[in-house]
Amino acid sequence: MNPRNIDGGVLEFCDNKIRGGDSNFHYLGDFDLDEGVLSGELKAVSHENKPHCLFGFLNQFSIYLYGNVESSQMDLTGYLANNPTIKIKLHCTKID
Repeated sequence: MNPRNIDGGVLEFCDNKIRGGDSNFHYLGDFDLDEGVLSGELKAVSHENKPHCLFGFLNQFSIYLYGNVESSQMDLTGYLANNPTIKIKLHCTKID
């Protein structure tokens, strides 16, 4: 696990779908946008033999996300679907 609990990846938010990935997982999900507030669920599935993520060694997991959307960025908060006490923060920057 990353000692600073920081990781990176790519997410695409388009037509109420979330797609993306990083060096260990691919991500798929759905989201809604209502008056500038995003809410959604993202499922991560490992494409590695020895998967690890910020949450430890998991082959797959789901995260519930929510947060405010601004024109060039969004800061989202999330938590593991099966353990809401484990939280994550995502800082997303729009790339044209």
